[in-house]
Amino acid sequence: MLILLTNWGMPSLSGSEQWTRNMVKTFKKLGHKVDLYLRSQGRGPITKELSEEGINIYYENDIPKKNYDIIFANHTSCIQNIIKFHNKNKIIQTVHGLSKVAGNYWNEERPFPDLFKYISITREVQQLLLINYKIKSTLIPQSVDCNRFNVKKPINDKLKNVLFIGKGKKAWGNIIEVCKELKLNLTKAGVHTKGILNMENEINKNDLVISMARGAYEALACGRNVISYESRYNTQPHGHGLIKSEKDIENALIDNFTGRSLKEDGFMNKEQLKKEFLKYDKKYGDIARKYMLENLNTIDICKKYIELSEK
Repeated sequence: MLILLTNWGMPSLSGSEQWTRNMVKTFKKLGHKVDLYLRSQGRGPITKELSEEGINIYYENDIPKKNYDIIFANHTSCIQNIIKFHNKNKIIQTVHGLSKVAGNYWNEERPFPDLFKYISITREVQQLLLINYKIKSTLIPQSVDCNRFNVKKPINDKLKNVLFIGKGKKAWGNIIEVCKELKLNLTKAGVHTKGILNMENEINKNDLVISMARGAYEALACGRNVISYESRYNTQPHGHGLIKSEKDIENALIDNFTGRSLKEDGFMNKEQLKKEFLKYDKKYGDIARKYMLENLNTIDICKKYIELSEK
């Protein structure tokens, strides 16, 4: 199958870029021919890597005009460009988030009207698409390449090393204080321009990872204990807390491990966060790894994309 993927740009190492990198590589591994279209000139480590692996990348007005079997599109601005040369009936848009930030929806995630099909990565997004746009979509969650993100180093029986993947200042302040009180080693891996290309190596140095969205998925796949916790967009620190079971994972999947679906019940101050640290148990890493292998391995998720395109 000849596939085109789109993304607004790939100048950094944030979740959108990592998701696209993951999907491109896996479709190729499954034997499909894959091209990538980026609406902006934004280039970074991932575009360099994909180009070196033989992926054709098109930028801005250089819109590919091949007769693609299917186009899996991220971001409305990309669709606005490619629609000039491609039929709507060959485009499936993946919508990653419609949560309100400062009273608005991020325009790039608004669904483009009248496409072939739509994919929601969470139940939260699926409901918002239906309520706000009267669009029915298929729920296919984010995924992780579980061969790449694996248990390279077992976690300790007793919690020693903690990693925060995020940028929320309020959450970071609470994490620093808790780690000081519990005498734990703490490191931080940023997102966007301060991200890490091969995050699996950094994750495997730690027992506990604190994050939301993609960082949480990747840490679960590496068999770490994971606390869903952040404070982006100037919000109060919030999340689902320590992930201890399959049910916890499925509840966190509803809102991409952000804690938004919990509303006020998801808020956690420093003392509440500390209680989550104290629940650490090595067995939770085994539960996490097993769930990711059985449910959210990218090779299986890419097959679902192909199956949907053929219906």
